[in-house]
Amino acid sequence: MNAAPGVQPARQPHDYHYNVFDMHSQFGPQWAYPFPLGHGRLLVSYMPEGCRYYRGPYSSRFGVYAMDETGRRELLAFDWGQHCMQPIPVKRRAPPPRTLKKLDYREGFGTYYVQNVYEGAAMAGAPKGCVKRLRVIGLEYRPVHIGWNWQYGWHSTQGKIGTPIAVGNGAYDVKHVLGEADVEADGSCSFRAPARTPLYFQLIDKDGCCIQTMRSWSTLQPGEVNGCIGCHEHPHLAGVENAKALALRRAPQRLKPWLPGGTTHPFIEALEKDGPLASLDNWMGLNRPKAIVDTDRNDGFSFSRLVQPILDAKCVSCHDGSGGPRSCAAACPPPSMDLRGTRGQLPPSDDQSKRKYTTSYLALTYKGQCNEKINFAHGLGFAPFKPPYSFGAARSSVWLSLKKGHHGVALTDAELRLLACWIDLAVPFCGSYLERHDWNDWYKQRFQYTCNKRAAFAWQELNDVRREYGLPPVPLTGFVPNVAEPRRQKYWSE
Repeated sequence: MNAAPGVQPARQPHDYHYNVFDMHSQFGPQWAYPFPLGHGRLLVSYMPEGCRYYRGPYSSRFGVYAMDETGRRELLAFDWGQHCMQPIPVKRRAPPPRTLKKLDYREGFGTYYVQNVYEGAAMAGAPKGCVKRLRVIGLEYRPVHIGWNWQYGWHSTQGKIGTPIAVGNGAYDVKHVLGEADVEADGSCSFRAPARTPLYFQLIDKDGCCIQTMRSWSTLQPGEVNGCIGCHEHPHLAGVENAKALALRRAPQRLKPWLPGGTTHPFIEALEKDGPLASLDNWMGLNRPKAIVDTDRNDGFSFSRLVQPILDAKCVSCHDGSGGPRSCAAACPPPSMDLRGTRGQLPPSDDQSKRKYTTSYLALTYKGQCNEKINFAHGLGFAPFKPPYSFGAARSSVWLSLKKGHHGVALTDAELRLLACWIDLAVPFCGSYLERHDWNDWYKQRFQYTCNKRAAFAWQELNDVRREYGLPPVPLTGFVPNVAEPRRQKYWSE
């Protein structure tokens, strides 16, 4: 086996090939990221073998070459495991001493800021003044893989979402709406957010609809200040002076309840009252231990707890699944659509979800398939930036119909905002990984064992930190004793 540049480490069989639809002009030698050195010389990432797709999975990688304008070259760096890209010459120097501020784990919050939410490619074309608030959503980590649901889409029908909290292409993780922060007239915003917690953000208009959503997530260390210029601003763009942004002239905001007359999220309330070191629950935050019971009593966004009461009060009298004639407009779900909270039936391809989805949830989401009636940003959607208002409640005909008023059905502002939030969060069904599960004893043992491990490690970490501040240890709460590691078995065959 010869791993020299330009030589294959193993000969491939003659019938080995990739199905290639479009190589995007990737034929012949490939250059990338030239760095001029002067006098016709340069550093460059270069692959003389050309496109890897015609050479199998063991084709070459980009290496760093010294090259001149005639094409003469010398290999400087190469690695079979990864490409060597973007060569930049550096001069050896002694770095200046740098003292980092020690983290104070007694502080449960950090600060985020945005200089101008209208700046950047993701908000191109958005009218100034349309963003009224910035919504902060916390994510809860999935403890273990139990059951799955299939992703819809011909190109990824084998993709499985473990321990699903939504059907089809709906949300992957339990979502906690922690609150919202006001956006200033100049587009700036600054707010306190819980530290050591995965968060993502949405830009919200006056009706509570999402204009643009973040499709990754971020975390803060205690006391850390982090921010951005805008919504996917150009990487070469420099920020303005902080004093010019209205939100940065005053102290960061405390997150406000996201519904009119709503209450503070329990996690935020606990951090503000007692701090993160007061208990294991506070330290673990959104991932604190929970009892393994089939319930919708949780802090995450739960369809059964939050949306179903609206349907029961305003919709079920007509949409009861009877199929009788109704005077509903075309934009509304068909009158035969059952919007009751009874248990629904999934198609055979999705019968391993281990969730007791309701008929109303499956009917509204068309079993997890994004459509013009309930339009959401889903996992099999798109990679490039989409313009503002490309998806969400503002593009969902059901929500727009209810906003205008539908055959005498009048929803309050809070109810409309709640329904909009549900769509904009990618139609989650569960507010906890434990909600409305259909698990046997082995699944429950598996889940509890994993949660016990997580709680035990977090408890040890918490007491190590408390010891540094001279605090006594806290008891291990939420830990269920005598839960053995479950025996291995093919749980998908049950």
